Amino acid sequence: MIYSTGELANFSPRYHFLYEPSMSCRAYVKLVITDQVFGAVMGTCVGDALGVPVEFVNRNLLTAKPIIGMIGHGTWDHPPGT
Repeated sequence: MIYSTGELANFSPRYHFLYEPSMSCRAYVKLVITDQVFGAVMGTCVGDALGVPVEFVNRNLLTAKPIIGMIGHGTWDHPPGT
């Protein structure tokens, strides 16, 4: 389905701040997709970094001794925050 520029701006209110009246539909869609890809990559990086200290750790151990801050020297023996 092809949208006109005006329809596209109304279609995606989350990205309304990116829209400028002089933009083509293609440029607007490119901005939206770029923003979504960037968010997905950043979310993956943060999730991976926060999950390293508890990788391969038994759930019972985590229940008995929960993680409440940045820790180091987990599975890969890295200092805190790396």
